[in-house]
Amino acid sequence: MGTVTLEQVVRLAEQLDARDRAALVQRLQATLPPEGSIRVTREVLLAELEHLRAAGAFEGVESLRNKYAEPLLELDDDDLRASIREFSTEWEQDLDDLFDDD
Repeated sequence: MGTVTLEQVVRLAEQLDARDRAALVQRLQATLPPEGSIRVTREVLLAELEHLRAAGAFEGVESLRNKYAEPLLELDDDDLRASIREFSTEWEQDLDDLFDDD
């Protein structure tokens, strides 16, 4: 199939009945981006980032690195394995507790 021109599309659309032309208009309008919106691309996002950096938006920001870190947890291999074993069977106790209430 060759390239279709706008004039060909208009001529074909004029041959449609009113209901089909209205449906065509709705379908075409649904494909249009909202007014005032721009297409978001990598270049647009990078330009916005550079603009924010130039404006100093990232200066003096408090770092969250290790801010909420827990103190070092010291477990030996046996303690770790015992904890994992306990966690892996905890659901069985939960089921027993659930059915013991009846």
